Amino acid sequence: MVRFRSLSARMCFALGLLSLVLGCANDKVRNPNAAAPPPTFTGPSFLYGTVGSLTSIHPDDARPMMVSGFGVVVGLDNTGSRGTPAFLRNWLVNEMRRQGVGRGEFRHLRPSQMLADPRTAVVVVEALIPPGAPAGSRFDVRVTALPQTQTTSLRHGFLYTTDLARGGANLGTTFRHVLGKASGDLYLNPFSTAQAQPSDRIERSAVIIGGGRVTTSRRIRLLLNSPSAVRARAIADRINERYGLENDQPRLAVARTEDMFELYVTERFEGKVRELTEVISHLYINRAIDFEPQQAKRLGEVVTADPRTAGDVALAWQGLGRQALGIMRDYYTHEHPDVRLAALQAGSRLGDARTVGPLRTLAEHEDPAIRAKAAELFINVPQHLDAGDTLLSLVDDADLQVRLAAYRSLSDMNDPRVLRHVFHTDSKEVKFILELVPATRPLIYISQDRLPRVTIFGPSLGFTRPAQGRTQRIASAWNNRLMVRTDTEANATTVFYRPLNIDHAQEYPDYEIGPTVYRLVFLLAHRRSVDNPNPGLNLTFSDVASALYELCEAGEIPSPIELQVNPLAAQIAQQLAADPDLPRPEFGNLGPMDDGTEGSVGSDVETPEGSGDNALGASDDAPARPEFDLSP
Repeated sequence: MVRFRSLSARMCFALGLLSLVLGCANDKVRNPNAAAPPPTFTGPSFLYGTVGSLTSIHPDDARPMMVSGFGVVVGLDNTGSRGTPAFLRNWLVNEMRRQGVGRGEFRHLRPSQMLADPRTAVVVVEALIPPGAPAGSRFDVRVTALPQTQTTSLRHGFLYTTDLARGGANLGTTFRHVLGKASGDLYLNPFSTAQAQPSDRIERSAVIIGGGRVTTSRRIRLLLNSPSAVRARAIADRINERYGLENDQPRLAVARTEDMFELYVTERFEGKVRELTEVISHLYINRAIDFEPQQAKRLGEVVTADPRTAGDVALAWQGLGRQALGIMRDYYTHEHPDVRLAALQAGSRLGDARTVGPLRTLAEHEDPAIRAKAAELFINVPQHLDAGDTLLSLVDDADLQVRLAAYRSLSDMNDPRVLRHVFHTDSKEVKFILELVPATRPLIYISQDRLPRVTIFGPSLGFTRPAQGRTQRIASAWNNRLMVRTDTEANATTVFYRPLNIDHAQEYPDYEIGPTVYRLVFLLAHRRSVDNPNPGLNLTFSDVASALYELCEAGEIPSPIELQVNPLAAQIAQQLAADPDLPRPEFGNLGPMDDGTEGSVGSDVETPEGSGDNALGASDDAPARPEFDLSP
């Protein structure tokens, strides 16, 4: 033990010990107001000083998030399965009872009988929630019949509201944090099923376009290359200054620690998260006077020397803002098309009306890829009359991709010359949108971006005329359940439709419509109501797409048809292959199957209280669609 002979010696020792402790602490706790350490840049030198050169997106936030859950599909044409894995059936029955099946207006439905009906199927639901997706935004979901069950087709099915979580369909998951919900009509690709008879179809997978809804917003974390609380706040302030909301609205960027800040995307940027993050990564944080025009000039020199940098330069120009327009305009007519497109992309996104003239010139370029790009950029200047007129000429372009790009821009800018009708489901959700494009070249386009759409190029598109010497022509689809008769003399079209699984002796009415394809679509999809009592069959988007595909392929509609194939299944497979640690559905041996009959496994888990006596399978009517959740 050390002994001190005097008070002064003891005080000196204490002060020395205190300074040593404070010195060690200062090594671990930084002063937030201290000078920032020198920054560490990444990327090309002309982007040094941008957010992307100083940060990187957290790996978990840079990719879609896979979520899943178990659900119930109803409304099938006796192609479902009576068998339900015993372990899952118990949970489903209890959850369905908790949500109201067997009580109130649904008292005639017993969960056990519902699960045992061949018009229902227990399914696994999977989806990818995009990076930064705000609460309330929509996404596509994939629905697949459980393995080891006898479900053969999900056609005509409807998915009850199902909770989605990471590992939600993983049997080993004990805790599930709900991140989204899914429900809606199932869509099957007409390509794979149009030529098959209903009894031959094996359709155990389907998608619901826009059927998922985010319940918990996804954040995007940006990690600093060099930890600095001062720099983190400066970057967040710069982002909010350029792209944040005003007044008391929530901030877009929030500095959390010295080496990380977060982006919280709001509904304002729904569907544009990728574009937003790209622009933010190319945003310079320098606030010096005259920095914007000077940097815009330097960027012009970079892209002129190396047009391969056009993509990065366009985003950097856009990030500089309208103060750089004076420099960018010099490149609107540059001889190199990549340089010109880079400037026009940045200028049009900044709302510069002077981009319209150069874009009209590019719309006549010999390269269809350049014409298509010009058509895409016109969406940024929708208020200019010449933009709509040019796009209207491009919807008759010889190249398909140019036509589709021009149509998408016209549709997104709500051009009044594109006529639109929205069909709704029984639950008042959007079923799909029918759009009529004033074109002379016929085309039917079935798309699945955000909302399902049927687009007809040429509102007067009709049906193939009868052969010479004949007054009538009959077209058919779905094994003659749908027939369309064109009568030349009466200039009218008659439609006959017979549902599946009905009494063949029963007579069904014929419907007379105008001799155009869009009138047929309206009849097939329309749901009769007090407000609109016109005849309608209330078929699903999948059915309408299938009918149009069959009629076009058979030559009964004189038009090519283009179907946008939903990439969700391939994206899910790619995501699983890229990250083996992702929670995913794991089934293995599902154990004994329970068909809900007396004496079967787990058949006694439901009490009769509040339940009706009529088995769902005893009715010839399609099962009702009560809205209830299947929360884990």
